[in-house]
Amino acid sequence: MELLWKKLDPAFLKGLSVVWLLALLVWQWQGRRPKPPELSVTLDAPAATRLEKDAKPESLRLRFSGSAAPLESVGKSLSSGVTLTPGLRGQWRWAGDRELVFTPGEDWPVGQAYVVRLAPSLLAARVRLESMEKRFSSAGFSAGFVSSAFDVDLMNPTVKRAVATLRFSHGVDAADLEKRLLLRTEGKKSRFWSAPAMPFTVTYDAFRGEAYVKSAALEVPPEDLFLSLKLSGARSA
Repeated sequence: MELLWKKLDPAFLKGLSVVWLLALLVWQWQGRRPKPPELSVTLDAPAATRLEKDAKPESLRLRFSGSAAPLESVGKSLSSGVTLTPGLRGQWRWAGDRELVFTPGEDWPVGQAYVVRLAPSLLAARVRLESMEKRFSSAGFSAGFVSSAFDVDLMNPTVKRAVATLRFSHGVDAADLEKRLLLRTEGKKSRFWSAPAMPFTVTYDAFRGEAYVKSAALEVPPEDLFLSLKLSGARSA
């Protein structure tokens, strides 16, 4: 090896040193070049579809912290570059250079977990994201009591009933709900769960987003009387 080194042309060695020096300078220059900033992405998960006539499912929106869309794609529907898993019929489009919108063609399932994956081809040149994946869940089912009151029959004022209103985020499964309701009296001399169950009827609004529980006719009691309504779970239709 020593003999080979001695036979090398000094000019060649000098040229080799220059090449290594240039390579080192290029590497350092590349490392010092300003890198494109990484944009953050926030996701606005869709709310439950409003329970009203002709209501449409809520859109899914991704908002970018800076300009991210290719200018030629703004306002146009997309056929590639973004996927939703599990799939749902609908259309993606850039609503602006910083907002990506998915408009569903069918209602969101209740409480479904989803993953949105973005491909580099979706973005403008040199745009980088902190994450190419976002996760969310569609709105889950919820139920709650809204109000309760005593109702007097206008045709027969001696007939009084208790009425309670329940509200749901999605149309409720009526048959299941009615099996999970329990109405009982609660007076000074009786414990709640030892009192007999009281008959009731349930009616609904047009979209089954509200339920109205009405007790059987109540007699005027000799002492204060309270009614307790228990709901042991509910599910969407």
